[in-house]
Amino acid sequence: MNETGGTPIKPRFKPGAGTLTFLAVTAFFIFLAWPYLGPWGDRPFDRETWLEHAGDMRPKNPRRAMRKDLLENRLRPGMTMKQVWALLGRPDFPTSCKEMSDEEIKTRLDCFSYTFGWSLVDPESLNMVFGPDGRLESVRVVNH
Repeated sequence: MNETGGTPIKPRFKPGAGTLTFLAVTAFFIFLAWPYLGPWGDRPFDRETWLEHAGDMRPKNPRRAMRKDLLENRLRPGMTMKQVWALLGRPDFPTSCKEMSDEEIKTRLDCFSYTFGWSLVDPESLNMVFGPDGRLESVRVVNH
């Protein structure tokens, strides 16, 4: 209670050494992680740039900024493997069905994977699954 007998007065928050250390460490890790935190902007798909960065695992791989255009405007279910190769070139990893169950893999003809480089913790890629007829069934971005 205070001197007048009312409710107790709460002290104002004063950051101590622990709080300041926490903020400094957090800022340092954000600085280190900054290149890995995501696609910095979107850009239209450019085949020449895409092909130049095949297998590039750097966090600032320009392929990452092209993924929105690829997913929304370029890659369509039913495309043949030949059409995908004509658009994107040879896959960085021709068979990448690791994240699929054994049953899913048995029904698929092949899987393609194109790298986007490293995200914050893991490599990121564009994975495509083709059905027994050799046509594109699904496309997804995967963190490995």
